[in-house]
Amino acid sequence: MPEELPEGLSQQQRRRGQAALTRVAVSFTLANSFTWSISALFLLGLGATPFHLGLLATTTHLDRTARLGGIKLMERLGKASLLFWGRIAAVLPTAALVALAFSGKSDPALIWAALAMMGLISLIKQVGNTGWWPLIQDNTAGDALGSVLSRMRMRQRSLDLVLPLIVGWYLGAQPSTRHFALPFAMGLLATGAAAWLMRGIAERPLPKPETGFWQRILAAGRRPSLRRYGLYAMVHALLSAASMPFWVVVLTGRGMGAMYFVWMTSVAALGNLGGLFWWGRLVDAHGSRPVLTITLLAQALLGLAWLGLPSQPLWLLAWATPIYLIWGVLQGGIQMGENRAMVDAISSTHQGEGFTLAIYASALGGGLGGLLGGFAFQWVNQLPPTAAGWEPTLLYLAALQLAMAGAWYLSTFLSGYEQQTSLRTLARQWRRRLK
Repeated sequence: MPEELPEGLSQQQRRRGQAALTRVAVSFTLANSFTWSISALFLLGLGATPFHLGLLATTTHLDRTARLGGIKLMERLGKASLLFWGRIAAVLPTAALVALAFSGKSDPALIWAALAMMGLISLIKQVGNTGWWPLIQDNTAGDALGSVLSRMRMRQRSLDLVLPLIVGWYLGAQPSTRHFALPFAMGLLATGAAAWLMRGIAERPLPKPETGFWQRILAAGRRPSLRRYGLYAMVHALLSAASMPFWVVVLTGRGMGAMYFVWMTSVAALGNLGGLFWWGRLVDAHGSRPVLTITLLAQALLGLAWLGLPSQPLWLLAWATPIYLIWGVLQGGIQMGENRAMVDAISSTHQGEGFTLAIYASALGGGLGGLLGGFAFQWVNQLPPTAAGWEPTLLYLAALQLAMAGAWYLSTFLSGYEQQTSLRTLARQWRRRLK
């Protein structure tokens, strides 16, 4: 089988497809802002514990394993059609979540019902999302991927900057569960809009299968570059899922109201937006190596800030704002570097299988991290302060974030690392330009 398919999209088709995919990505952001960004707060309102939040993190990672089924459907429906039907099918469980919130009940027994609906929504969408990265690859072939993604994400982060302010203002400091019905309903509308916007996106034809399904999966998995990327993605997702879902527990436990916590999403989006153009240019010019080196190591060092978390609400807000701003900048760079590394690791002859395995690796790591993190954080949360006065929960968050240095080490084995510009070389180039 040839390494690359000869069929390609014209420049006009690519431009039209990129514009359509950007609009679809914006609708995804709308749905996320009105549902997933406040899902942990909704569960806490129902009486959830850190264990439940860990299960939520596990669910939103393990559901990506459904993309194996998405490969078979993509062969029948095509990439864009699969993405379309994935959004259409998610409408019903999203409507059920709206009804659950509108009931106004806060019985802890409903936590499991809410988790089931959230898991089902994410599961269905992930089946459809099997077509997303193949469509991105088709519609950016021959163009600068970093520039395309940065333009797309600048629009997404612009919404992330504004919408959490509105949602946070609407929810207030101590929202009832019924308050969540309206934003969930808006998320329902955004999900339907995403499906409508997918019309007319061009795609390259999938190669006709010459072997069985599992043989193609194994063939894609034998690619060394994909295996190295999968290991990195698994570890990075595990560390993230074992720590980030519990920020809300620590911050709200210190007295940060729900409104302010949601607003932190806007702060992170501002940081993310501010760095996207630069990260995109850096990825296009020098590859993923310098971007992942800067962002992963900086994010690891940022973990030390948890040891200085204040107690007073005003100082807590003053602490959280720059932390979320810096985190947003770094997270934008990590995503850009990971996306570049993932696309480089996957052949267009195994699009569905390759991207699915890459996402599968991240899902396994995130699922395991969320589950173990839920148990670990709930246990740590019950421990008394150490002899030196350190709070165990803060030590936990700091240690998990410092472990991101391990993810950076794994990134040094990614495809093209040796050929890409090192941070040291890049720093010398910058110094020469400044002279």
